[in-house]
Amino acid sequence: MELKNKIKRVAIYLRKSRNNEGEETEETLAKHRKRLLDIAEKNNWEIKLFQEVGSSMDENRPEYQKTICEIKENLFDAVLSVNLTRVTRDDAETPKFMSLLRQEDVLFVTDSERIYDLEIQEDLQALKFTGFVNNWEYENIKAQLRKGKKDSAKLGRWSNGTPPFGYIYNPLEKRVVIDKERAKGVKLAFQLVLDGMGVDNIAINLNQLGYRTKRGNLFSGKVIYTMYQRIIY
Repeated sequence: MELKNKIKRVAIYLRKSRNNEGEETEETLAKHRKRLLDIAEKNNWEIKLFQEVGSSMDENRPEYQKTICEIKENLFDAVLSVNLTRVTRDDAETPKFMSLLRQEDVLFVTDSERIYDLEIQEDLQALKFTGFVNNWEYENIKAQLRKGKKDSAKLGRWSNGTPPFGYIYNPLEKRVVIDKERAKGVKLAFQLVLDGMGVDNIAINLNQLGYRTKRGNLFSGKVIYTMYQRIIY
């Protein structure tokens, strides 16, 4: 029996990364959703959609956990997702997820319409390998993005939302410029840490002088610590 003919009920799992890298948008999620829904419609599959924003390294994602529970209840013949790393890329969770599919005799389908039957050793190994390749590509892209953002920061360019405290974004030049008034607070914060003051007390000093974060909130020790880690300073 052709694998596709075994599929009647499908769990569609969609996930958008929760990150600040800028490589994913709501438009990305919408494109993925349309692609998967088109596949299901073409094959007349009955579907249930699970969709969320979260890290694939977090096994406690609510929609992911719902998917797992309903797989165990024998509600689906297959899980349809863009690829395995969209479901999970955690080194501990991935084997557990694949083992669950195998145990419950649930197929895994990607957006290329490749169907994996994990009872078949060749399919099991192939899915493991594609998951490894996808994860490697993802990590490589992330590393390149981080490097690019660091290089841009050194040149004063900014492409990641609101610039940090002490800077203003100039849209014409597509770069950040120094906010002279708030820059005094930045200089003070760095001077105080050189003087040996702790981050919590530095935050208190800035607050007492009337400084506020870019969102208008009081400074905290955590915010000061994060400031020291940013290469743009």
